[in-house]
Amino acid sequence: MILLINTQTGAREVVNEVDPAKIADTISRQLRKQLPPVRVGSVVCPKGIKLTEGATFQCTADVAGDQLPVTVTLSHVDTDTGSYEADFKQAKALLDANKVVEEIQLRLPEQAAGATVDCGTWRLRVVEVGGSVECTVSLGSKRRVVRVVVDDVKGTAHFEPATVWPLTPPKVVKIGDKLTV
Repeated sequence: MILLINTQTGAREVVNEVDPAKIADTISRQLRKQLPPVRVGSVVCPKGIKLTEGATFQCTADVAGDQLPVTVTLSHVDTDTGSYEADFKQAKALLDANKVVEEIQLRLPEQAAGATVDCGTWRLRVVEVGGSVECTVSLGSKRRVVRVVVDDVKGTAHFEPATVWPLTPPKVVKIGDKLTV
């Protein structure tokens, strides 16, 4: 609740709007707690959001130089006192390059155990659900691009191709030779 006082008449007026600075501060603190080693910059929330049960709006947080949208939903709104609860959810995934590299390395077959994985210079990247980032797997002179496709806002992803490094085709054999697969 915001209490405005008309400086000319002295009249008090109650405005039942969300305090954007308060919401921004809460989001900032939560992100810093969730991502301690990451630089969390400013958080911007819209002004003029009425205190209404179920009202939803979006704030934007600067996380490691990228813009992370955060959806805010109001509940338990009491317009008499101006109190409310706010639920915060990321609207896009936040990918950690180190975790992406680790996951790709875990998927490498034994024959590519010495391969390196390069996802570029980003440390964290905001990616929408269905969006992707590309990484390159290198082994000697061989290169393979792997797309990391985001499945949900939690950062769950799948890889394309699913087999990160193609298996070596079998040697040419003659009929009657024994093969182990």
